[in-house]
Amino acid sequence: MDESAFRTLLTEHLLPMLAGTNLGKTNRSSPKHDLVAYGNPVVLLMKPSHDANYRIQLVRSQAFTSEEKHLVSLFIEEVAEIPDGTDPIRLLDLMSAVPRRVISRFLPGNAGRSTLEQAIRDFESLSSQTYEGHAVVAALGITGSVAHGPIKLRELWREDFSRVLSNGFDSMYLCGSDGRVAGGGRRAAAMQLSRLGLAIKISADGPITGFRKKKAIFSL
Repeated sequence: MDESAFRTLLTEHLLPMLAGTNLGKTNRSSPKHDLVAYGNPVVLLMKPSHDANYRIQLVRSQAFTSEEKHLVSLFIEEVAEIPDGTDPIRLLDLMSAVPRRVISRFLPGNAGRSTLEQAIRDFESLSSQTYEGHAVVAALGITGSVAHGPIKLRELWREDFSRVLSNGFDSMYLCGSDGRVAGGGRRAAAMQLSRLGLAIKISADGPITGFRKKKAIFSL
């Protein structure tokens, strides 16, 4: 992939996922360099394939955590799987699914990944909906548990009341990695944000934000 196309792809699909990031200079690269590496604490160096002869800087005023570097690495790994010369229309279709797949890989195990990916799809649909004239605001916490409730996420979102019982500030739904809803409310929100697992929230202005350990780790 040439540098111009890679920069466009990063600008349109990666930068929105990590708040405050920008693309910096281009550095020379060789096959010995990893797809993603630290340049320094506030710079990550990225290239689209192992044989690319350049690396583009991802820069931010705040240091990148190891978890954020992992997210970027997952993104670039997905990009590296796309064959050179892919038709532009096909490329757009492939890239539209990349952020969702990258984020789903944060949870261990196929069940958890599938549940998170489906939850993001559901939130993408909710972001274009309204309830009684207002934008939908909702939040969901995903834990590593299984079989904690009889209701599945897809069944929950079919009900109109599901749009108003979680707001992401002091309440959220909880589900296990198998997609079965375990409960919700204020206590559930407090528990989810203090334990392992991952929470996603959709705001009134549309973006879907993911949190782990009370820290935002991605935005869509």
